[in-house]
Amino acid sequence: MAARVDRLIADRDERGPNASARRQRITAAVRDGRRALLTRRTSRAAVQDAEARVGAALVRITAEGLPLKAAIDAVGVSKTVGRRLASASAETTRRLSPASPTDTTSLHAACVPGGHPEIGATATGDTSVKGNP
Repeated sequence: MAARVDRLIADRDERGPNASARRQRITAAVRDGRRALLTRRTSRAAVQDAEARVGAALVRITAEGLPLKAAIDAVGVSKTVGRRLASASAETTRRLSPASPTDTTSLHAACVPGGHPEIGATATGDTSVKGNP
């Protein structure tokens, strides 16, 4: 009998004006949480995009002949972050476009310090790109 009374009281409380306000607060909190997750996903994507662009810029700068350390200083990122971004960008470049004998840009990108210089190496171990001044 006591359980039935407790259930009747709980049902009455759910239908009361306080329950309606409570449901509205819960709904608003859930909505805010979902918005925060969406904002977080958007922010994460923006950060990844910016990191990819910085890494690509570092690879382009080193392809022009500037040492990676100087490129990192010129861009204005820390050495640790710059090396990580340049390495990730060079790795992506290698995966997306394999080096061909006539493609000196991808050979240069493959020889970025911290990357894998053996990809651009010849049989004698010479890592210089033929045909470039």
